[in-house]
Amino acid sequence: MEGKTQETAAAMAGMSVRSAHKWQSGPLPSESKQERWWRTRPDPFDGVWEEEIEPLLRGDPTGRLKGTTIIEWLEEQHPGRFSASQLRTLQRRLQDWRALNGPDQEVYFPQEHPPGREAQFDFTHGSALGVTVAGQPYPHLLFQLILSHSGWRYAEVAAGETFLALKQGLQNALWTLGGVPEVVRSDNTSAATHEMKRSRGRALNDNYAALLDHYGLRSTRINRGKSHENGVAEHAHYRLKDAVDQALIMRGSRDFHTADDYANFVQQMVEKRNRLVKGKLEQEMACLGPLPPAPMP
Repeated sequence: MEGKTQETAAAMAGMSVRSAHKWQSGPLPSESKQERWWRTRPDPFDGVWEEEIEPLLRGDPTGRLKGTTIIEWLEEQHPGRFSASQLRTLQRRLQDWRALNGPDQEVYFPQEHPPGREAQFDFTHGSALGVTVAGQPYPHLLFQLILSHSGWRYAEVAAGETFLALKQGLQNALWTLGGVPEVVRSDNTSAATHEMKRSRGRALNDNYAALLDHYGLRSTRINRGKSHENGVAEHAHYRLKDAVDQALIMRGSRDFHTADDYANFVQQMVEKRNRLVKGKLEQEMACLGPLPPAPMP
């Protein structure tokens, strides 16, 4: 305020003379502001954090359990009390808790494709899920077909990457869907789809070609060594196995009485994820071709 009276400086700043004198001789308001440690609104997780959420987190030492899984579980356990609007608050609480107790997790990005044009399929190993049947290790594969535009998927458990497993999986997927896309995309290293001896994977084998012809499908394949070109399927494998893993954590056990029990468990996870893309699927269904009169025998 040098060169001006306190009255003039106060008037120019839009404050009283008393406030101007206080600012000139004492600390600024930002310097004297106390740090707030109290809550300005009720804790939405009061009564469930220590009693219900923390036991789940302690039972997940690898830190894979996600906020979306927990909020869905809370909605089921306490109908009407919790909703997706509290997800961000829960995620912040999880981050704070894991800063002291465990690791963090990763990100993903979506891909866009014209509706009705493409589906991708592939097999992926499910052994890393640690599933057992009647107490015995259960090595298995998961077959998946995914519509590249809407993200609708079909999955089933398979014993191996054979043509019969592919034929069953592809047909079950198309008849569950109720329509046929223009093309299906796969890798080019599998003997289930490609002729390996003479063409070294550059040509379709006769069985697979007949299956595609039955449904009026065209085949596309990725370039050798370019697995990212089958990105929809690769990403869907990660998402499915992550969802199954999350559900197994919540279940509290990875053991099933029978293989059919586990297969039904996987189907439930797939149906749950498909509900999330219901709107996009309805739009894509209008662009799909018709099914043939009957499945291929």
